[in-house]
Amino acid sequence: MRMLAESTHAATETIKRSAESTAKSAADALESARVILGGQAKAIEASLSQVSEMLKRMDEQGDHLDTIDEKLGNAFDQFNRQVASAVEGMRSHVTELQQSLMPAVDTLREVVEQAQLFMPQSVGRGR
Repeated sequence: MRMLAESTHAATETIKRSAESTAKSAADALESARVILGGQAKAIEASLSQVSEMLKRMDEQGDHLDTIDEKLGNAFDQFNRQVASAVEGMRSHVTELQQSLMPAVDTLREVVEQAQLFMPQSVGRGR
């Protein structure tokens, strides 16, 4: 019976040491997982912070590009107005030139026509 008690005690001690070892291993594994997950959480937080900063800069650049686009649109509108005004001015000038020069051209044509009437017919054959 004593042997049975000693055997039982030895088996109990072995089971107790095994359970303690298993518990310690589990605690160590949990601590390692906590450290790893904590490190990963910090890395993820840092990455998210960098992504947020990048998005903020992209938003600022978008606003800047919108401002540039608006300024370019205004400049293009002003350019179109100035070109249209210049073209209209040239058109008006050409119309004025035509109106003022037409009587002179008509007079010149009449002079040429009358001069041709008085030109001798034989001038072209005498050569």
